[in-house]
Amino acid sequence: MNLTELQQAAQVEFNEIRSRVPNRLAIHASPRLVILPDRFMRKRGGAAAVYFWLCLSPQILAAPPTVRKAIIAHEWGHIAEGHANAMTIALIGLALYGLITLLSPPGLLWPTINLAILAVMAVGIAWALHRTREFEADAVAADAVGAAAVAEALRWNSATLFSGEQSDDMRERLRRLDARADRERS
Repeated sequence: MNLTELQQAAQVEFNEIRSRVPNRLAIHASPRLVILPDRFMRKRGGAAAVYFWLCLSPQILAAPPTVRKAIIAHEWGHIAEGHANAMTIALIGLALYGLITLLSPPGLLWPTINLAILAVMAVGIAWALHRTREFEADAVAADAVGAAAVAEALRWNSATLFSGEQSDDMRERLRRLDARADRERS
């Protein structure tokens, strides 16, 4: 398959997953599937969820279909669980912070407002990037495509994109997914 055909297949898979998995927190999100070059996506493992985009690399598109579908389901899990909302709020806060900093007159009021905006941004970023978000996205993906497929995708991701290296978090994610896959098979 060429890149266009792979993207079309991924879009069909994405639409199918979105129709099966509820979008509880990202109320207005209707993200598009976007393909970004590998050089931009490498540090993210080839996929990333942003409020308006679910970004994949060509390397993820070329993954085995079950792996690609599980990765798409995992990234959709970040959007469906509202993880992308926090980053969006933080980016809006950053823009407001910059605007207020540039336009604020001297005095105590505007610096105080800036500090409040910074605090909200920090909380939003910390919440969005907390390690438990990966476990939550895994659970959504397992609901959509099954825990065995998500575990397979995580192993593929580790072997293909990270030279087989696994962090403690990744090992714990695999342990949980394997246990859930065993329960699903029983």
